[in-house]
Amino acid sequence: SLSEAESRHLRERQDMVLSELNLKQLEFLTDGRGLVVESVKPNLKRLGARLGKKLREVQESLKTWGAKEISAFEAAGRAVVAGKTLEREDLLIDRKAAEGKCAGALEGLVAELDTALTPELRREGLLREMINRVQQRRKEMKLNLTDRIKVTYEAGGLCAEILAAESGKPTALSEETLTKAWAKGLSPAEGAREEFPEHGDSWFAFRLDTV
Repeated sequence: SLSEAESRHLRERQDMVLSELNLKQLEFLTDGRGLVVESVKPNLKRLGARLGKKLREVQESLKTWGAKEISAFEAAGRAVVAGKTLEREDLLIDRKAAEGKCAGALEGLVAELDTALTPELRREGLLREMINRVQQRRKEMKLNLTDRIKVTYEAGGLCAEILAAESGKPTALSEETLTKAWAKGLSPAEGAREEFPEHGDSWFAFRLDTV
């Protein structure tokens, strides 16, 4: 689990973490049980010769350890197992995501990703893809980085909903592509359809003009 210092460190840099990892929210937990399955075994390279016949007894004792014992060992840095004092380097701790979880662990810290896609996240993902298509078209047209543009378009599905709302309340779609105006009314011969099959029947075709 997170120490107070680690938790404070992450909270102070939360905006950077969210941005760099493309996350929507961070939730801090004091207990990672339920997210991962933990197990521990002796480090045979260190303990094999040292413990000799006592090794089997240590192995059997470690099989009874759960998250509570592992956490206590990591906090203290040592533990007495079958009468032998073992330190951090003597034991190998393994953490694997629990069934149905997208989780991982490193240095005693556990993180889980909630990968459920809500309608809001799907819409945001499609918007990011649309930004990419417009930016690619700008590049193909060799526009200057500061050129403002007007986009004439036709669209279907969720793309049509996004673009209908864009004129009234500009989002990152306008800001990142430097689009000053969106106009519906592209003729069929003016642009190939950009398809987004992972978003059902969503598509849009468009033409760029500098303004």
